[in-house]
Amino acid sequence: MDENLRQSTALFRYSLIAPLLTETFTQATAKEYLEEVSAKEYSTPLGNKEYAPATIKEWLRLYRRYGIDGLYPKVRSDKGKSRNLPDNAKEFILSSKLNSPKCICQLKFRPYYNRKPGH
Repeated sequence: MDENLRQSTALFRYSLIAPLLTETFTQATAKEYLEEVSAKEYSTPLGNKEYAPATIKEWLRLYRRYGIDGLYPKVRSDKGKSRNLPDNAKEFILSSKLNSPKCICQLKFRPYYNRKPGH
């Protein structure tokens, strides 16, 4: 995500929490404001979205703690890294599927991921 998109997103988030910060919302309570804001769909820099009251409260918390920087979307920590399975996981999946072709994959792979590394 480029920096302009991240900034636009942070400013959009700020626009939703600003009435809470300045206590300028026209509803009787902050809770009513959150409910009203959450009932709408917004055209955002990231597409059309709806937000839960808890999301907006989280933005408010982040802003109070980190300022506008807290409202910027996070940069993925795995950006540019391969998300492929390790070879031993691929081998396990293939051999399990070949040995029990009718078994549901999700249930079959769970034991592999519950194992401790090296076992």
